[in-house]
Amino acid sequence: GAAIVVEVYDLPLANWGRFLDGCRAPLAIGRVELDDGAWVAGFVADASALGVDITAFGGWQAWLTHDSTR
Repeated sequence: GAAIVVEVYDLPLANWGRFLDGCRAPLAIGRVELDDGAWVAGFVADASALGVDITAFGGWQAWLTHDSTR
């Protein structure tokens, strides 16, 4: 339960099915609470399934930056 930076996109409902079809395990779509209290659909994943927990990096983009410097 730590806060991380997320990216929020406005996806037209007409494209939702195609988007979901492209979502593969270990990713899933779940409900995510934003700082303002709003709940949105977002990617969720079990860190043990991915092999890395990005929480300490503060978000996906920060982890990508760190990973690219290794």
